[in-house]
Amino acid sequence: MKAIGKLMAGIMLSGVLACGAACTGGGDNPPGDGDQTPQNGFSQTLTYTDKAAFSHDANHAYARIVEADDGTLIATGEDFSDSGIPIYRSTDQGKTFTKNEENVHDPNYEGYAFDARWQPTLYVLPEDVGTEMKKGDILLVATSIDGSAETFYQTVLNLYISKDVGLTWSFMSEITRSKNMANSDGNENGCWEGNLYVNAEGMLTCIFADETDHKNHSQRIALKTTADGKTWSELQEVVALDSPTQRPGMPCVTRIKDGKYLLTIEMVGENGVPIYWKTSDDGIDWGSVTDKGTKIQAEVSVIDAISGKERKTTAFPGSSPFCVWTPYGNDEYGTIFVTAQRTEYAGSRPADAAMMDFFVSYDLGATWSLVDHPIAYYENNNNRPAYSNSMCLSQDGKHMYVVNTVLALENSVNNVLVFANVDLEKSLNGAKS
Repeated sequence: MKAIGKLMAGIMLSGVLACGAACTGGGDNPPGDGDQTPQNGFSQTLTYTDKAAFSHDANHAYARIVEADDGTLIATGEDFSDSGIPIYRSTDQGKTFTKNEENVHDPNYEGYAFDARWQPTLYVLPEDVGTEMKKGDILLVATSIDGSAETFYQTVLNLYISKDVGLTWSFMSEITRSKNMANSDGNENGCWEGNLYVNAEGMLTCIFADETDHKNHSQRIALKTTADGKTWSELQEVVALDSPTQRPGMPCVTRIKDGKYLLTIEMVGENGVPIYWKTSDDGIDWGSVTDKGTKIQAEVSVIDAISGKERKTTAFPGSSPFCVWTPYGNDEYGTIFVTAQRTEYAGSRPADAAMMDFFVSYDLGATWSLVDHPIAYYENNNNRPAYSNSMCLSQDGKHMYVVNTVLALENSVNNVLVFANVDLEKSLNGAKS
């Protein structure tokens, strides 16, 4: 299969898929510390190691990863063969992962009928929030449903907490709940895709996609805050458009230069499901709710798949974005990395192009360019490869840990969880290998 062949080029099999492109750790000082060579962006191909599949042979999506304060990597994703949220842990910087024996379940768990099933997202608390949530605690937000994937009537976003770097988990609180679909005059009535951050006032914030006002908005971006992890504020709209055909969704927030907050969202209802971004000084006030932000797109030169000639075109990320910021790449602004399920082009797809890339900005979103994704895929399949993939930075800022769900096991049609460790210092243009 072409997709497997392309992916396997950087991967070997040995029980689990083993190390790909080898490299060593970076230098001692991150950008900005002491005298540094001026940076001029990242190489087209990032330097990475430990490219490996770490889940069992079942279809997965929504890959997430964080690094705890002690260096433990904690990963998760949707597992369509099981109920509850699986947790994987690595204590050797991603060379191997071990799955927890118990999945994380909804507090009202009733077997397969009512449980946490979808859209798990992890977060390491950067500071104490209230008296129970401490700096370094690992948080998880996930969507529970009251039935099977094919037949359910209500969705619930819950918060869970781990105080032992992901080994054990406990229920913290219910963040928000949809109405019962059967009694809500419509079938668009979910709350989905929670993402966590601490705002400038020290409040834990959950930003999510919300359908509960579907008579006015097909879907909107909303947030709630908490000072103690137990009691949540009233819903606050962030993006709520007037057009019934537009469905902003899949919010992700990261801190960028000077402490600002960057939000990325997808826009279902527009061709290719493009990604938009907007910023906030405090993570509370995101500006006008009717402002969807600025579209991410890049001007690129490609080889046309039909004519074989070079042409200039526009590329943009499509569907299920995730974003991080690193001080590497540009001395003044750092770099914003945005990933999505796929890369879309104006006109035909270029010859031999990967189905996805990183979109990077060295000027806080003013312009964008493409960098190869280390866990890309080259052919689509019916199981939604790369649906809501993600990455996180290491505690020292020198590495970017990337997770995705793609075909990676021989003789398998499933998209499994795959990890890669990107060395940011060695990935800079002009860096010594």
